[in-house]
Amino acid sequence: MRVSIIRLAIFALAINVNARGQDRDVNSNYLIHASNGQAVIPFELHGGDILLKPEINGKILRLVLDNGVLWDALLLYGRTNVDYGLTFDGHTQLGTAGDPTATKARTASGITVRLPGVELKNQTAVVTPPESLFSKLFTGQDGIISGSLFSHFIVSIDFERMIVTLSDPKHFSYKGGGQALTMTPSGGGTYGLACVLTQPSGKHVKLNPAMDIAGVQPLLLYIQNCADILVPNTASEAVLGPGLQGHLGPVPELTVGKYTLKNVTTGFTRSKARMGEKCEGLFGLPFFWRFHCTFDYRNRVVYLEPNAHFDDTFLRRSRERQSQRSGGEE
Repeated sequence: MRVSIIRLAIFALAINVNARGQDRDVNSNYLIHASNGQAVIPFELHGGDILLKPEINGKILRLVLDNGVLWDALLLYGRTNVDYGLTFDGHTQLGTAGDPTATKARTASGITVRLPGVELKNQTAVVTPPESLFSKLFTGQDGIISGSLFSHFIVSIDFERMIVTLSDPKHFSYKGGGQALTMTPSGGGTYGLACVLTQPSGKHVKLNPAMDIAGVQPLLLYIQNCADILVPNTASEAVLGPGLQGHLGPVPELTVGKYTLKNVTTGFTRSKARMGEKCEGLFGLPFFWRFHCTFDYRNRVVYLEPNAHFDDTFLRRSRERQSQRSGGEE
């Protein structure tokens, strides 16, 4: 999955970028214009990703909303036919030494990002060169936006109305009917969500997969990091993404808080975890698609409330190319 390749590089950058972001004046740089402290932003699904359309320097960009690795900067895919109107002021590297996808990138700061009802000032962007793998992989997308929203606002995602609502934390009070669940910081900008997986044998296993709304599978498990997890006999060999071999098959039950989902399509791989050595797995968008989700990273709480998609059947699919994903089902 191409997002995982990108995210491995983001993971290596997250700590340094977040440190720079913490020096900013939140009150002056993250502004919601409405008196009720909320901004309602429509989104569309593109290749199975939540796509927002912010304006930067008079240009409308198409940025994927992502919380797999929370970092306080924009990632933009530099292309020869795209001019973002930025003034570059530095260099950095995406990925780590020895990583075949590692690439040098340029940085730009002092950027203003505008979305309906909200303005983000003094933002930083990391821009990949046109010849890099990062710039060639995605079509119809210009980059990723992550901690610029999740770290500074309460972010609610409504998959029925196809809107994202940003709320000023100072004025936020949850009024929905969902359950508050604790996020567990996992290092490097990742946050886990406790769950119980029921295996075909009937055995219950406690896990803490990372939350990743850009993830392809409802649940992906790095089984070398998951004690007592066995690949179901009904699972079949599958390519879970470029360089990510494994198996794909249903697990009888997945329980998160008070909610239980049946026959959840799950990817199982023995490949090295791409979001930290101890990462047990990932909850992807087809899991979150079934809930009205409200992420409060400041208080390390996510509110999940079942929506009209809660009982949808999980489809058995393995996708090599993220651009082939559609809807919210996997």
